[in-house]
Amino acid sequence: MSLQDIREALPNLNVSDFVIESEPTPSYNCVAWVFGDMASRWDPAQIFGYYWPHRISRSLSVDNFIGMFELIGQFVKCENGELEMGIEKIAVYEDVDGDFSHVARQRPDGSWTSKVGSLDDIGHVSPTLLEKDYGRIVQFLKRSIQNVKTDEG
Repeated sequence: MSLQDIREALPNLNVSDFVIESEPTPSYNCVAWVFGDMASRWDPAQIFGYYWPHRISRSLSVDNFIGMFELIGQFVKCENGELEMGIEKIAVYEDVDGDFSHVARQRPDGSWTSKVGSLDDIGHVSPTLLEKDYGRIVQFLKRSIQNVKTDEG
């Protein structure tokens, strides 16, 4: 059933373009997945059980999310999603309304991984494969793989 759910959530993604890598779970989302937090849904909506950093506005604007990735995740803006040794990159997506819609994370081997809403984690070869469903990539960010700070302190 997971494959069918992924196909419904991402109808423009070909089955050959991704690999399902987890069981579906609502416990975390794509933002949490970037931070390695598989126990929380990072979301600016004020809903019981959702997490959002105290110092970050609850706006859905892409700039707000990019600022959060910079402040909390210690990412810095970069030009592209090309593989750089020792560097972890993320791709930030914007929907047609100009709001944040998704974030994907690059792995050390250059492949990409995404959490699809409350569905599965998937592996994919390129972040651009998701643009037809999530919207355009508006920013790539990077950080040293050794830099794993995810708290607010």
